Amino acid sequence: LEPWRAFEDRGLSGHKGHRRTRGNLKHLLGLIQRGEVPRGTVLVVEEMHRLSREGALSVWPMLSDIVRAGVVLVTGVSQTIWCEARLNSPENHALQAAINTAMAYSADLSRMAKKAHESRRTKMAEGKQVRRNGRLPGLIDRVDKDEADTLTPY
Repeated sequence: LEPWRAFEDRGLSGHKGHRRTRGNLKHLLGLIQRGEVPRGTVLVVEEMHRLSREGALSVWPMLSDIVRAGVVLVTGVSQTIWCEARLNSPENHALQAAINTAMAYSADLSRMAKKAHESRRTKMAEGKQVRRNGRLPGLIDRVDKDEADTLTPY
């Protein structure tokens, strides 16, 4: 198989639907809807949470549009193949479980990030040193490499 195109939506929320409404996924869905993606094309995603982390009412119509256009969805890690026949079969409960898991995964990520950012804000406000992983959160602005990081109001 030769890759036709590769799409990424780094930094766009899968939970809020930003990938579907304004990212490269939106572009891909437009290509599919206009018939520019050949029937029989295989869309490979690492796992369902890489495609979307939205709820079922947003994900099912999107998946329906994809497979009705003759595009086969394959989740790479689990190697699960989703086509129109399979979506209409009793096996579709596994896809619903994957959608639910993706949404829960997103909620967990959000909770962890909020907790970590709040902890950093508190420590910085107390004048304590904040341990970083090399990336600065949006609330911190690096003024000079040699100087301490400073809080940026937002």
